[in-house]
Amino acid sequence: MSHHRLEFGKYLKELRESKGFSSQRILANKIGTSNSTIAKIERGEHEASDETLHKLAEVFDMSYIELLERQVAGNKVDDELMIEKIKRLSKPQVDIINGIIDEFLRLGGRSH
Repeated sequence: MSHHRLEFGKYLKELRESKGFSSQRILANKIGTSNSTIAKIERGEHEASDETLHKLAEVFDMSYIELLERQVAGNKVDDELMIEKIKRLSKPQVDIINGIIDEFLRLGGRSH
C-alpha cells in the first residue's frame, strides 16, 4: 500500500465527512458505485478510477484535476505528475498536447 494512496484516502474521508456524507454508503449511492469501492479508496487499498474521480468532483463541487493531483501527486515530482496526467488522456488529446509541445520546441521554448 503506497503512502500517497493512504494520504488520498484520508483526504477523501475528511472531504466526505465535511460535506455531510456521514457514511461511505451514502456517498457511494450518490455517485453510483459500491460501498466497498469507497471503503477501499479511503483505506488506501485502491486508487479511484477516472470515472469515480469525475463523479466525486461533481458531488464535492470541485475540479477533477484537483482530485487527480491529490490522488497521483504523493511524492512525485512535477514531470512525473505530468506523465500521469498524460497517461489518462485519449489518443486525440495526446496528439494535441504533442503538437503544442512540438510548436514550443520549434520556437525554441520562447513564450512569444
